[in-house]
Amino acid sequence: MSLSPYHLLTESSFEQQRDGLQSILDTRRRLPEVPFLQRWMVRGFDEFDWVMGANFWPIAQELGRTAGDSEILIAVLDPDPVDYHKSTFGYYN
Repeated sequence: MSLSPYHLLTESSFEQQRDGLQSILDTRRRLPEVPFLQRWMVRGFDEFDWVMGANFWPIAQELGRTAGDSEILIAVLDPDPVDYHKSTFGYYN
C-alpha cells in the first residue's frame, strides 16, 4: 500500500494533530452528548460508512471551499487510533 504524505506515521505528528483536535472538542464525550468545546452555529455528524465512501469527498471539498478553509480534518475516535489503528495498520487514522 502506498501511503500519502497526509497519513500520520509518527507519534509526534499524531500528537500534534490530537492536540489540535482536543483544543476544539472533548474526545471523551460520546453522542448524543455535544463534544465541541465552542458553540458552533452549524455542526453535523454522519455514519462512518458513508463518510469513508466516494460520494463524501466532493461534499467535504465544497464545504471547505465555502468556509474558506484549505484543510479538512476528519477524525475517527473509535476504534482508538493508537490501540487499534496504529497497531493494526502501521499508521494513525
